[in-house]
Amino acid sequence: MWIVAVLTSEFFWGVIVGLLLSVLGAYCLAVFAARQQRKAQKDLIKNFCIDTVENLRAIVDDMVAHRQRAQVIHGDYLALVDIEIGVFGRNREHIIHLPNPARENVRRFVTDCAIRRAEIGNHLSEFSKLWALADQLLSQGDAPQAQRVRTQQAEVARRHANQALDQLAILVKDSADLVNSLNNVR
Repeated sequence: MWIVAVLTSEFFWGVIVGLLLSVLGAYCLAVFAARQQRKAQKDLIKNFCIDTVENLRAIVDDMVAHRQRAQVIHGDYLALVDIEIGVFGRNREHIIHLPNPARENVRRFVTDCAIRRAEIGNHLSEFSKLWALADQLLSQGDAPQAQRVRTQQAEVARRHANQALDQLAILVKDSADLVNSLNNVR
C-alpha cells in the first residue's frame, strides 16, 4: 500500500521529472561545450596557419629586400625560415581540425617553402665551398685557376641560389589566396 502512495505522490514525480531534466540539461551542456571546444580548436589552428603563412611571407620579403640592397642572401633569414617551418612542423598534427582543401593547401605551401629554403641553402653552401677552393688555389699561386673557379663555378652556384630565392618570393606572393581561404574556414 505504501508503494502505491509513493508512486502516486506529487513529490515522487517531481523528483523524477527534476532528475530527468537535470540529465537532459547536463547532456545538452556537454554537447554544447564539445561543439564550442571543436570550434575553438579550429579557430586556433586556423589562426596559427594564417600566422605561419604571413610570417613566412614577411621573412621572405625582408630577405629579398636585403638582397636587393646588399646583393647578398643573408643566412639569418634562412634561419628564420627554418624556425617558422620548425614551429609549424611541431604543431602539424593539429591541422587535422581544418577541412581537407585548406589543410592540404597549407601543408603544400609550407613544404614548398621548406624545399626552396633547402635549395637556397645548398646552393649557398656550394658557393662558399667553391669560394674557399678559389682562395686555396690563390694562396698556392694558381691565380688563373682560382679566377676560373670564382667566375664560372661559384657564380653558377650563386645564380642558382638567387633563382631559388626568386621562386620562393613568387611562392609567398601567391599566399594571399591561401590566407583568404583560411579566413573563410568556418
